[in-house]
Amino acid sequence: MTEKDKEFTGMIREYTMPYRELMAYYRCAIMEAETKFKVLSEELSLEYDRNPIETVKTRLKSAESIVDKLMTKGLQLTVENIENHIFDVAGVRVICGFPSDIYAISEAFLNQDDITLIARKDHIQNPKPNGYRSLHLIVEIPIFLH
Repeated sequence: MTEKDKEFTGMIREYTMPYRELMAYYRCAIMEAETKFKVLSEELSLEYDRNPIETVKTRLKSAESIVDKLMTKGLQLTVENIENHIFDVAGVRVICGFPSDIYAISEAFLNQDDITLIARKDHIQNPKPNGYRSLHLIVEIPIFLH
């Protein structure tokens, strides 16, 4: 292996490991949030005749999509820029049958001690021009690892 190859390999390791660690944290946050919604769903199904939560889906933004978003914002690919400038790396979609259910579920979720609301975008009360309706909550959720 040439010196240039060693340098390139070292550079890849230097950037890859912190990125992989960050994505592991986001995956854990998704699991935490998903579990919280499943517990709410179970609780609400006992309390009411119907369950207001129809489905819970999760996703982690792809590396390609993260890079595209950073480039669009004119930012370098760093773990710090991902953490500080991209707020939809991890996503949990909760689908409810009625808008009132969405507000009740979001309130119950946000009332939990370990959830911190960062931002709220209410596209139900203020639909986008194309008709898109949704409630987006950007939250911080602690992850406890050994």
